[in-house]
Amino acid sequence: MHTPVPGAVLGLPHGVDVAALAEAWFPGAVWERAPVTAAQAQRRARPMAGARFRGVTQDVTAEPGVLRLLPGVVLVGPEPLEAPLGGGAPRSAARMLDGYTVAHDHVQPPAEVAHWVQAAARHAGGVVVAPDRSQIVTYDAALVVDLALWSAVALPLEALVQLVRPRLPGARVTTTGPAGAIGPAGPAGSSAMPYELVARFEYDGDVRVRFGRAHPPRVLETMGWRDHGPFAYAVRWHPPEPAELDALQPTRSHLIARGRIAPVVARVVAALMPAVGGVVVDDGGFLVSPAELGARTRGSAG
Repeated sequence: MHTPVPGAVLGLPHGVDVAALAEAWFPGAVWERAPVTAAQAQRRARPMAGARFRGVTQDVTAEPGVLRLLPGVVLVGPEPLEAPLGGGAPRSAARMLDGYTVAHDHVQPPAEVAHWVQAAARHAGGVVVAPDRSQIVTYDAALVVDLALWSAVALPLEALVQLVRPRLPGARVTTTGPAGAIGPAGPAGSSAMPYELVARFEYDGDVRVRFGRAHPPRVLETMGWRDHGPFAYAVRWHPPEPAELDALQPTRSHLIARGRIAPVVARVVAALMPAVGGVVVDDGGFLVSPAELGARTRGSAG
């Protein structure tokens, strides 16, 4: 490997498992050298021997780790990273994050790595520092609204309507397969044509529930096939102004609508889980734990 070239820096809130985020996109991701915290280093340090060193302690520091994403591409960290709060906070307001530097032996890192850095920051509410350190982009975890429930069970349209309509008043079927094509609930062998429900919220846009067979995201490759199956129940928000979905500084009306709709999306997914089981993945391709889903239903995610 040539001398690594430092690239972008991914800043994550303390406690976020960067290895889990990496494995979601890069199944072969592995720590080549695990990071060592200052506390771990202190425990490992040998006491200085001899009477003249009595009471003297060694100066120990944390050691960043090296996480391999792809051949020739690693993530080095964590190291302290001071970043702006964002979200309308004063420019002088800052927070401390765990910084991970992308290092690579390419002229440019693979596009997939650059996309992952952005998606990981968006998922966790972190930041991305440009390779030349000229810009810091702050992401709000509330940007992530859409969820998909992956399951081995194909739920009949009628059953799904009964489950989600209390959460989506006035929902109507807009797309379905041929009459009688949707078989009874059952494992992946069941007949299952796609269908879609749409609920319209007067000021907040549409929430769409789309069922169908699809290719599972990469994060599910590490799980048993029966844990997630081939069927996706995708619950997506279509706001009045779609261009604001990924805006870093959306309008106040969009923020209000997002705050009302995000719990609705999570509640629809939570209502389906007892009937079909499965695994929840967000629109960035990362797993959503039951605890995180519960927080989303209460409107307290991010």
